[in-house]
Amino acid sequence: MDNVPVASLVWTRAGACAAMRAFIEQRRPFEVLLPPDMNHVLFTHLHPEAHSGVPENVDLAGGTELLRRIAGIRGLEGFAEMLGMEAMRTAALRLRSPSPRILFDFPARDG
Repeated sequence: MDNVPVASLVWTRAGACAAMRAFIEQRRPFEVLLPPDMNHVLFTHLHPEAHSGVPENVDLAGGTELLRRIAGIRGLEGFAEMLGMEAMRTAALRLRSPSPRILFDFPARDG
């Protein structure tokens, strides 16, 4: 993820989807800031094997498979709208929490 996000969007369920689609279509790096109370939900959904009492930190990288996992979380279902977009095939995502955020990056196009 070499590019610095050009925009930060605040997740408001469906409210951020139109802006996200525009950035994805343009292949412009951006980040989505999730509500702070999503930290526990993200951690337990993505690390179900974790023992109680461990720090609830998340730092995962991936592509559409990570986005699919995120979209499976109640309240974040709107992310599923991005899964079928052509530009998502090469997107690199990074999910970091606490202070949950998802960074979207896209490889430079040749030509």
